[in-house]
Amino acid sequence: RIIILFILLISTSLFASDLLLVGVYQNTPLNYMDGSTPKGFFVDLAKDWALASGYELSFVYGEFPDLLEKIKNNEIDLLLNVAKSPEREEFMAFNNTPLFTNHGVVIVKNTSNIVSIQQLSDKKIGVLVKDIHETFLDKFLTTENVIVKKVYYRSYEEIVNSIMAGNIDAGLLNYSLSTYYLNNGRGLKMVIEKLGSVDLYIGLSKKRQGLKASLDNFFQKQLKDKESTYYSVLEKWFGKYLMPSINEEKAKRLLTVGIIIIGISALGALTAVFSYRIIKSKLHKSEIHVEELNKLLLDAVATFAEMNPNVSDRIFFEKLLDLALEFIPEADSGCVSVISDGFWKFRAVRGYDSSLYDLKIPAEYMINAKEKAIVVKNISDYNKKELPEKYQKAFIKAGALEIKVSLMVGYYVNGEYLGNISLDTKKDTEFSESSRIKLEYLGKIASQFFRMRQVTELENQAKEEVIYALVRALETGDPYTSGHSVRVANYAIMLGKRLNLNEDELNTLKWAALLHDIGKIGVPREILLKTGKLNAYELQIIREHVKTGVDMLKNFRSLKKMIPIIAAHHERWDGKGYPEGLKGEEIPLLSRILSIVDAYDAMRSNRPYRAPISFEEALEEIIKNAGTQFDPQIARIFVEYVHEIDLTHFKEDTLRKS
Repeated sequence: RIIILFILLISTSLFASDLLLVGVYQNTPLNYMDGSTPKGFFVDLAKDWALASGYELSFVYGEFPDLLEKIKNNEIDLLLNVAKSPEREEFMAFNNTPLFTNHGVVIVKNTSNIVSIQQLSDKKIGVLVKDIHETFLDKFLTTENVIVKKVYYRSYEEIVNSIMAGNIDAGLLNYSLSTYYLNNGRGLKMVIEKLGSVDLYIGLSKKRQGLKASLDNFFQKQLKDKESTYYSVLEKWFGKYLMPSINEEKAKRLLTVGIIIIGISALGALTAVFSYRIIKSKLHKSEIHVEELNKLLLDAVATFAEMNPNVSDRIFFEKLLDLALEFIPEADSGCVSVISDGFWKFRAVRGYDSSLYDLKIPAEYMINAKEKAIVVKNISDYNKKELPEKYQKAFIKAGALEIKVSLMVGYYVNGEYLGNISLDTKKDTEFSESSRIKLEYLGKIASQFFRMRQVTELENQAKEEVIYALVRALETGDPYTSGHSVRVANYAIMLGKRLNLNEDELNTLKWAALLHDIGKIGVPREILLKTGKLNAYELQIIREHVKTGVDMLKNFRSLKKMIPIIAAHHERWDGKGYPEGLKGEEIPLLSRILSIVDAYDAMRSNRPYRAPISFEEALEEIIKNAGTQFDPQIARIFVEYVHEIDLTHFKEDTLRKS
């Protein structure tokens, strides 16, 4: 018996120090190799588990498709950061509790003309072999009736390099990796920001599936303890790589989400009020599982971090309401209401007829919810009793008079009540405490968004006055250019809309167009007003206006986004422009737009050295120089639609309303 016991002890000891081969592929920040050192969120989690469980880990680096084959053939024991699928479950096991949640995105080069899903039609898109996100991409493309040419790669890095080299037009990545690339100077942008959601696990080879119980036991305890190493590891990598080097504009938008504390400098210091740790702790106390937390945080970031504070109420609230309905399972419908001009109005509606958008109900009939979420039962009884008959009929038409239970929260700015978010169900059910807390945080996101909008409006007002003062100063010195900047800005905005630019891009284009010639303030008046041909020296002085303008704008922190656009507006498609001799898509997209509309208005305007030319002659010049001076695709679109935007007599007031 003693011998048997001794053998058992020896066996147990040998097993406890067992060496496990762990597959790692390049997917920063979740797992990657830094030289010969494995790093990342999943790497740290695996090391913590191994240390606590008595295992030794040896990391095997490879490309993702190869690692799938290795675990299938029992050549490695574990594979980090892998999603479940019926196909994969045939040859590998998974721990039960998901450790992270991610979703797919589509990226392009930031100088690309592609700004929407429709523009991907017939374009080449890079896809990782055996990427789980490909399924979601296929569904999305089918829904949008878009056909693309897929090019398969064995690593995400190859996809990014091929995009930058111009071999493909776009690439399918995951959100965490793409955010890492975007924030670390790789010159990329997202055109599709969310393709499904997948839970991520540690995969086990069939011969090692006995380790599943050990993994589950360890991580289930970790997830229940808010002070565990899981949360410190999550915060370490979530903070370090998903949000590095946050610029001022993005930081202000992240204030809306309230995920992390970021110092913001813009007409004074602002501070984000909800840290990731606070959210994590409070949600934990309400027994919200970490997978819900991951999804809520990632979806909130994906939905709101890139959103311009000037976006319409309806777009913002519809996205917010969709997020609420996704994460609060008891609700089957909902709406967001506002108080505006003394009326109760609907800004977002789901599960009801869109006729609610047309209603204007006196504000006194609206239930004013507080910042703490409340449950209201049989709100339909209140509406039937209190609302005038014509509004009751409107509610009946919209299907909004059969509500059993509502979960409501108010949103406020500086103590001022703005409106309600209401989630409803026609079933006799109860909203959980976790659902209440999640809605409260979504209410706070709404409050922060409108607080940020107030700050942005003040900044924009100040910026407008500075810009128009500069433009007027320029036009005082050169009366022949009077109105030129305003007209160019209007042409640019209308052409930009035809190119499907987003609101942020249109806004940047507008201000860059207004300021594109600001450097001419430094050009002597006698050169600006010369009626004859300029000599070489005078021509060089004129060309210096680009550098002068850039140097001037460097002193205005809020105008720095316009600098790259203005700096390149005299570059040419064939590389023969100035000041840098940029060629083709090396020239920023907004500069290529500005180049065309600037030239067009100059041709159509009176100048000291010539009279304006006709509409038809100006178009002939644009066509003739497409592919040499101008981006041929943008030139074609401009010529096609210029009859709609030949607005030579635009006034400053018109632009201010745009």
